[in-house]
Amino acid sequence: DLRARTVLLEDTGNAVIGCEILDCNTCGLNEVMDTIKEHASEQNIAVVGSHVVGSIPLQALIKAADHYIEQEKVFLIKEQQKIRFIIDRLGLNSVSEFKPESKVIEYVLGVNRHGPLQSSTVQQFVESVGSRTSTPGGGSVSALVTALGLALGQMTGWMTYGSKKHDSAERTVTSILPIIHKTIDQITPLIDADAMAFSNYLVAQKVPSTDEEESARKQEA
Repeated sequence: DLRARTVLLEDTGNAVIGCEILDCNTCGLNEVMDTIKEHASEQNIAVVGSHVVGSIPLQALIKAADHYIEQEKVFLIKEQQKIRFIIDRLGLNSVSEFKPESKVIEYVLGVNRHGPLQSSTVQQFVESVGSRTSTPGGGSVSALVTALGLALGQMTGWMTYGSKKHDSAERTVTSILPIIHKTIDQITPLIDADAMAFSNYLVAQKVPSTDEEESARKQEA
């Protein structure tokens, strides 16, 4: 799961450990860093940081961040917060600036980018719903309303968290907030997904059926 090689830079007296992680699901960034630090400590050697050559999966960073978050009892739930956190913990800026937009595979490919409706302004979305088109319609609106309702609950949670007045509720709040956040992330893409699905349905309905089999398949779809 891991290939590693140490190179001694005699002119500076530093050592560089090059690591190739073959499977980040079985060998996490935190495990590699913690092992290196452990052995370096035994030799009274300081670990000054790390550097990513090429690109890296988002999940590898999030998994490592979750490890240190749990270890240090830090409360972070947003993706960007976790990325900033793990950049600091792994010292990823020590050699050169670690820019997630050019280093994280999903960001480079645009995998996690928002759809056009989700990225639109409130005014634009309202005008789209009220326009003379079948999409966006009730499904997209329902997804947005649901997300907003959850967001209000999340707001209440954050206003409760850290408040001395609500100390007794902190454990409940810290267990519920991540669930609300994850649910919002799952629901908001449905704003665009519903519109896309219905648009595709309308296109399929216009395709002529040449025989009963095609008619049955179209009806089933």
